Amino acid sequence: MTSPELAAWFDAGRTITIIGSRAGLDSLASRLRTAEAGPLDLDTEPPAEPFVGAAASIQILVTEEPGVAAERRGDEVLVVGGREGLAILADNVHRLAADPAALGGHIHIEHFPGHAYVRTGSAPLVVESR
Repeated sequence: MTSPELAAWFDAGRTITIIGSRAGLDSLASRLRTAEAGPLDLDTEPPAEPFVGAAASIQILVTEEPGVAAERRGDEVLVVGGREGLAILADNVHRLAADPAALGGHIHIEHFPGHAYVRTGSAPLVVESR
């Protein structure tokens, strides 16, 4: 499946930024919620500074372990997690898609000690509405 309304960019550190229209973010939320197998192909528009690369796809992998982690794997964003954690992430992405102004147009998803669903070691995520 391809989502021309969704892109993901990498910075020089570990942060992954996912940028999408309402339809693109809703598509991502749906894939996270259902944990649909296979890559979600992205728009590979060249990133602007401070980004250094674009992802070609987002891959979702369901595990038995609770929580969610994101990582860069080559030109792919890998989101790994248990169904409950993926559903929580899906709800957050959907809320951003539904009312971006209420959330300042973006959300940060980063691990901190005691985080409800983001696993230790996850790359920081920024999800932006455009």
